[in-house]
Amino acid sequence: TLLLAGLTLAGLVVRGRDQEPWDLALVLFGVVFGLRAMRFVPFFAFCALLPAAAGLARLPRVWEARTRHFLTLGAPLTALLIAFTSPYPPPRLGTLPQRYPEEAVAFVKRVKPRGRMLNEFDFGGYLMFHLYPGYRVHIDGRNDMIYPSRFFARFVRRTLTDPAVFREAVARWKVQWLFLRNRPDDGSRAHIDGDPRWVLVHASQMGVVYV
Repeated sequence: TLLLAGLTLAGLVVRGRDQEPWDLALVLFGVVFGLRAMRFVPFFAFCALLPAAAGLARLPRVWEARTRHFLTLGAPLTALLIAFTSPYPPPRLGTLPQRYPEEAVAFVKRVKPRGRMLNEFDFGGYLMFHLYPGYRVHIDGRNDMIYPSRFFARFVRRTLTDPAVFREAVARWKVQWLFLRNRPDDGSRAHIDGDPRWVLVHASQMGVVYV
């Protein structure tokens, strides 16, 4: 990202006053959107690559062809490098095994628990992809788009660790089952196991399910 930002800045400098409004708008959009959250940083690359190439292409002709070829071949060569050095199992596509709660999701699909779910924040997007429309997530990574900041902060800081806040959330949202990360070393969630109203029905390496 820093390398691309440098190339983009160099391209804009080379253009001088002869700037294209569309290119400037793309770069500005990429910067503003990329700063909203870490996961949006790659969008800066999509927005800034063409303005950077267009600006650098105005260098003397002896460098123009080299610059164009470098930018054209840079992306596929980088992809090949990542593919050959990736820790993922062949064909090195997808996610690492046990990075997400695949077994717990398979359990949910098999037994089909009823009612509303309260899920781990880290699993929100994954659960939305695999369980929607049968189930709606309680929270996910769209905290800067659809969830109020107070709701997000309260959930992350207290909902799963403070017994009173947890009971309040369960009552308010009529929660019938929980989909959480398997954290046997986290004593702050022991109150769930100690509550006779909740029963652990599934435990795998990454996920646990309570009803």
